[in-house]
Amino acid sequence: MTWAREKQHLSIAEAAERLNVFAADLELWELGELAPTWAQLRKIASVYKRPVALFYLSEPPRDFVPMRDFRKLPSATDAQLSVELDSELERIHQQRNLLIELVADTDDEPEPLSLSLSQEDDEESAGTRLREWLNITTADQQRWSDEYDALRGWTQAVESRDILVMHIASVEVSEIRGCSVTAQPFPVVALNNRDTPLGRIFTLLHEVVHVLLQDGGICNLRDGSSGQSHGFSRIEGYCNSVAAACLLPMSTLLEDPDVLIVQSEKGWSDRQLTTLSRRYWVSREAILRRLVTLRRATMKDYLARRRLFLAEYEQAEELDSPHFQHAYNRAARRVGSRFARELVTAYQRREITGVELYDNLGVPLHNLDAFIQKSGIMR
Repeated sequence: MTWAREKQHLSIAEAAERLNVFAADLELWELGELAPTWAQLRKIASVYKRPVALFYLSEPPRDFVPMRDFRKLPSATDAQLSVELDSELERIHQQRNLLIELVADTDDEPEPLSLSLSQEDDEESAGTRLREWLNITTADQQRWSDEYDALRGWTQAVESRDILVMHIASVEVSEIRGCSVTAQPFPVVALNNRDTPLGRIFTLLHEVVHVLLQDGGICNLRDGSSGQSHGFSRIEGYCNSVAAACLLPMSTLLEDPDVLIVQSEKGWSDRQLTTLSRRYWVSREAILRRLVTLRRATMKDYLARRRLFLAEYEQAEELDSPHFQHAYNRAARRVGSRFARELVTAYQRREITGVELYDNLGVPLHNLDAFIQKSGIMR
């Protein structure tokens, strides 16, 4: 209990105030001379952002080493991780390990990734191979009804390849947009649920490229085009380029009627970029940057809009759409559909307890049937 409190950087007095208990009682709990009630233990787990089961361990878990690969906004600094982000990264690490244990010696063990990439690969070719591997077509993109439908489509495609897609909660987008664990089995891509859906789609593909490269590093949104390369590396530019080529194939974009009629030297209007964005469900910035790469827009036009795009990202406060507003959907996307499915299956087989299920999924047992039905994880 002391370890969990100190990991949250809380003093005895601060923790006691949040728990609404006397500091003296908290000290006795930590010394093992007094035991909290079940309700108090649940409150401790909530405040310390730890599973209830952790407090039954005979010793604290070994400190978690954070994953290396982060995608940030350019204004983000390399300061120490916030308590919220540190807790979320540790949760992702622990849940991945639990999933590996759950599927061991079952018929549901993942296959090794059948695609790998190298920075020596041509970006356009790599983007095409990635798109074919994920089995996404232009018809799929144009059939999606909105950006949330598109995010779901790309997520399901990535998860079908046994890459876990999880969401980070309660962390500012300015600190992190996404990150990845490249180790196999079950590499992980984590997206910030406060980011916009189109921002998450690009981050998803960017991080998948990192996974397929088996390489990591500090990521941000800077692409080097502004001449300011601080925090940017060659691998980040490569991941951006492959993600863009996957989302917007060269032939598809160049043959688009709305691209054919525009003369690049005259620039692109917001209306034109929005039309293309809603056709392929890719952000306006990604559309314009891709057009620059394909020489259908000028770098001058892109740089003139770049600051506005970044200001929009910094100010964006993602709101739940009707697709995701239900608590069951939020619970499922936070841990990823594969992990949620295996967790529920393990509980139904009595391989894990109800406490372990709740700790990882956040769904009370009396709501489990409704969660299964409404989230669709067992389909």
